[in-house]
Amino acid sequence: MTRKEVEDYFHAKNISFGQLCCIDEWSAFADLLKIGKEGHPWYCEEHNVYIAFQFGAVEHRDSAKADDSDSLKRVTIFHKLDGCL
Repeated sequence: MTRKEVEDYFHAKNISFGQLCCIDEWSAFADLLKIGKEGHPWYCEEHNVYIAFQFGAVEHRDSAKADDSDSLKRVTIFHKLDGCL
């Protein structure tokens, strides 16, 4: 699937999502759906858990912009600590 197809589905179902760059060295921006929280260390405010839709760029580009033609390569669970010292 392309990024456009995935994001069109999210929009049609009124599902909010975010994006994050470079979860893996080979991936373009990933679309993140927050699914929960876990306990966090004292030096961070949150430990968020996401489903990460990881895309591969169809063509190499220098900008950090997500492209509609990026193709879905992998769906994973992604943990992210936020608000850390």
